[in-house]
Amino acid sequence: MSAPAIERYQPGALPWARGAPECAVVLVSYNGAAYLPRCLEALGQQAYRDFEVILVDNASSDDTLAIARANARNLPRLTIISLSENRGFAGGNNAALSEVSPLTEFVVLLNTDAFPEKEWLGSLVEAPKQDDQVGLATGKILDAASPHRIDACGDVLNSFGVPRSRGRGASRDRYEGTDCVFGACGASLLIRASLLRELGYLFDEDLFCYGEDVDLAYRVQSRGYRCLYVGDAVSYHMRSAGSPGQDAWRHGLSRRNLWIVFMRYNRRRPPRVALFLLYWLAGDLKLLVTGRLGVLRDQYRMLILGKGIRR
Repeated sequence: MSAPAIERYQPGALPWARGAPECAVVLVSYNGAAYLPRCLEALGQQAYRDFEVILVDNASSDDTLAIARANARNLPRLTIISLSENRGFAGGNNAALSEVSPLTEFVVLLNTDAFPEKEWLGSLVEAPKQDDQVGLATGKILDAASPHRIDACGDVLNSFGVPRSRGRGASRDRYEGTDCVFGACGASLLIRASLLRELGYLFDEDLFCYGEDVDLAYRVQSRGYRCLYVGDAVSYHMRSAGSPGQDAWRHGLSRRNLWIVFMRYNRRRPPRVALFLLYWLAGDLKLLVTGRLGVLRDQYRMLILGKGIRR
């Protein structure tokens, strides 16, 4: 694996109060040129300005890099990290951490197919300052294709122990205010930099993409921290836009990672494992009945043989 190429742009030359921005916003792109301009434009319009953007490109073959360079002037500071291979959402986000200053207090993840409102970042950064036990924070993520509907208001666990996007499909006026949730979708997620250093790493790169945010939620809670939902931090998300035309692979990888993460943290709880196995087998039966044999093939090929994970 060759060393990544790094480019730095600082058009505003802002005098950061602490010698570094309070917040680093990390974007990971893989052939995301179709959505990147809107994402960067939304970041450039944030009311809160004490931040930098770190864009990691996973060896894209489209115009991602050219678009990022063209939009650098609208951001307080932009660092572009170009990887020589696609390391997935997990590896891409991990690669950004080497560029985060030790003086930065918060790291915020944002998908390149997510478009935040102007007060998004300020609301997300302000909320955990009120409680030192808040390690993660997330906002109200709306469906970009149907903005009156919720995509996710944090993650919760259902009765089978399976993570679910809270409020998905509900009206956007639901889930106002703040409360604690199990975890957060990586499309819009804040983590304390001090907690990140305590954990030692952000995401498990063996998961590649999908489910790495669930694994993070388990690790954060095991250290006594909480995940806070902030209803005022609103963004719009094009769900699964980062892997178009790969539904069987995406679904298979999601299920493979669901199994790994669940068993990693629950295998010593027989009643919970029994419920999860019922859920899992019901899912397999549904895939079989509906003829989605490609998903069944991919999930077991990746789970048992460890093949086909990267795309």
